[in-house]
Amino acid sequence: DELVTSFTMRDDRHLMILGPAEDDSATLNSKEYQDAMVEQKYLKEFYDKEGVPWLSYYPPTKPVLPFWPADFVGQVHKVKSFVGYFSSETEQSSEPVDLKIKVVSTKPRVVLIEDLLSEFEIEHIVSLGKGVVRRSSVGSSDDGFLSDTRTSDNGWLSRHKTHVLDTVYQRFADALRTPDELMVEGHGGNLEQLQFVRYKKGQKYDPHHDFGNTGKPNQRFSTLFIYLQTPEEGGATSFPKAQPR
Repeated sequence: DELVTSFTMRDDRHLMILGPAEDDSATLNSKEYQDAMVEQKYLKEFYDKEGVPWLSYYPPTKPVLPFWPADFVGQVHKVKSFVGYFSSETEQSSEPVDLKIKVVSTKPRVVLIEDLLSEFEIEHIVSLGKGVVRRSSVGSSDDGFLSDTRTSDNGWLSRHKTHVLDTVYQRFADALRTPDELMVEGHGGNLEQLQFVRYKKGQKYDPHHDFGNTGKPNQRFSTLFIYLQTPEEGGATSFPKAQPR
């Protein structure tokens, strides 16, 4: 067999193009080849500027949903949510909830939000979650598979599962700077169902990218991560490439 070409894998290159022969003017001048070269140039320029690869949809689309600025670690944003805490399924406080959103990493953009849920709301979600968990898989629901890299249990809860959960989502919207009317699940929506995850002693999920390269613009761009129970010791979430670490 004849070796046509070879590539060396590099951190700053994520699109490898097998170029045509120098005298193949048809391919060299084709729209497909020209578009591929423009994309490759964009990926290189992005990496040179940001120091990380562009791994999402190309061409990039203009953001339509805002997020909190993360100009420096320790930056604080204050939000008043008028979705009061629940103390039972039928009792909800009329008092607004003051949320403090603190930047703990600038790359990736990570913020810490304390007291997002009441004790009853936590117990409510845990009770619902226990009824749907099973062994976690890796990948999408259509082609997921079991792996030693992810050994937890998980399940999914629709925001419409209960009145309490649906209402609490409105507070989530305030915390995420996203209008509640855009917090729509499923096809054409902007969010997935609430993923309930249970870790027992020794279970884990190894470092991974929390999105999939589907070739579509609707992609995971942020995650609201809520700790419902704090273990006496152990248990943590790390961002290996966070700045500062």
